[in-house]
Amino acid sequence: MAAATFALAASLLTRTASAVDCVTSQGKPTFTTCRVARGESLRVFYADAQGVRYATFERLQKSLARQQRRLVFAMNAGMFHPDMKPVGLLVIDGHEISAINRATGSGNFYLQPNGVFLIDKKGSRVLATDEYRESTPAFATQSGPMLLHHGQIPDTAAFRESSNSRRIRNGVCGPTRARNWVR
Repeated sequence: MAAATFALAASLLTRTASAVDCVTSQGKPTFTTCRVARGESLRVFYADAQGVRYATFERLQKSLARQQRRLVFAMNAGMFHPDMKPVGLLVIDGHEISAINRATGSGNFYLQPNGVFLIDKKGSRVLATDEYRESTPAFATQSGPMLLHHGQIPDTAAFRESSNSRRIRNGVCGPTRARNWVR
């Protein structure tokens, strides 16, 4: 199993530059936090209408440009097998591409808690996989491990100061209540 860089993008399509506000922290390590304005179109992309996987942000951007749409913000949003099939849940436009994965195993995806980012009628949010109940989200992607769970860093060996893992992580969260996680 591998994280497939750029194989899946959570992306915002808009005409206004102020729809995404990004701030990078000072010092080490650095964190870049981007806020998507309420009401903007946040989506998950995987493949074009012919089923060809985007695989890179550049291919996604070119595909959207052909539709006279502009990609403003994108990030990797999942984990994939070597053949680029999702390891866990993937829902796009209400269609389940890949089912929720509740299996246990070794490797990054299986570090607990792993989570599901979803967008449905209630808005966007992140749930631990064991909290997710089958529903009909418009978009969803499953990945692991969660970097925060209920506002706390999970007690996972990979996140302890003594860990030798130095993987670069990205993450997504649902709406926050005026908290600034970047210091």
